[in-house]
Amino acid sequence: QSKTLPYEGLAKELEAKNSWGVEDLITDCIRKGLLKGKHNPKAKEFVVEYAECRDISDSDLDGMASQIAAWLESSGEALKILEQKITETKDAHKAEELREKSLKEEMERVKKMLEAK
Repeated sequence: QSKTLPYEGLAKELEAKNSWGVEDLITDCIRKGLLKGKHNPKAKEFVVEYAECRDISDSDLDGMASQIAAWLESSGEALKILEQKITETKDAHKAEELREKSLKEEMERVKKMLEAK
């Protein structure tokens, strides 16, 4: 395997939107000691000098998949709650705007009535 990793290929494999995200990810990996190497911005590539091995066994995959599925389910539930709260907040805001409009109209009505006296 090549020790030179083009940003474009990494972006495609990682489904990143652009090379900036790939550069940021590589930089994070370097900071965490998982990678050593050099960025080559002109050639838009990273030259690997060292990579920490993070192998997992096949027996670990089922547990990881279960954890990810549980996280996905709880995230979905949290999203539903947030969407409900957003809807409630928008509805409360609309009701407050209507109340404020009604109060202003009532104030104008009373003002005109007092001016007429």
